[in-house]
Amino acid sequence: EHKTPIMSGLVGGLLIGLIGIFLPPTMFWAEYEMKTLADNSLPLWHIWPKGGFYGTEKFLNGHYTLWSWLLVAFFKLLAISITVLSGFRGGFIFPLFYAGASLGHGLADIPGIPFVSGLPPVITAMAMSAGLNTAITRTPFATTLILTTLSGHPEVAAPAIASALTAFFLTMNWPFVKPQRDRADISLMALSFGEEADGGRPMRRDPSQSGVGESSESSDGL
Repeated sequence: EHKTPIMSGLVGGLLIGLIGIFLPPTMFWAEYEMKTLADNSLPLWHIWPKGGFYGTEKFLNGHYTLWSWLLVAFFKLLAISITVLSGFRGGFIFPLFYAGASLGHGLADIPGIPFVSGLPPVITAMAMSAGLNTAITRTPFATTLILTTLSGHPEVAAPAIASALTAFFLTMNWPFVKPQRDRADISLMALSFGEEADGGRPMRRDPSQSGVGESSESSDGL
């Protein structure tokens, strides 16, 4: 809770508005904005002027470049952070999908990346969306199912679940938002270096002693 909610909301809204002026695709919760990633010729439905600071025409005239993808992804994540820290209500799942898809499009345009360059943008976009959202929400399977269904491309399921599970295990004990909790139902038991005297089997420590499975509410990280 903020001690100065009005000031926090005012500053947060001002910053989000400034980002939106220069990068209109970062505005709103990305349900309709996501469609412009798949088809850059589509206008931004909820925004006027369509180009923000740049005029009434479509943003960049519908021709996104590598740097525009990366800038949209970065500033969308920044806008999400400002929204949460300013105390505004609302979810961040679709905005995270959008930021991940923008980043995936940008990666697909970078030449020379092993196993990535040359892939269809829908593959890299959905894989990055799955990984980014799973790192925050801890829901690898639901995330993959949603993205596969919404994209209409069943071929994205395998790379999306691979990305989601990788992100899940890499960030298992790194809470990014205060109410975030570990998935205690599938958390890993930490192994000690000692062995039980009677069976020679590795000793397993209690999760409460190793920090695995603890609520993120006791963590100082965000």
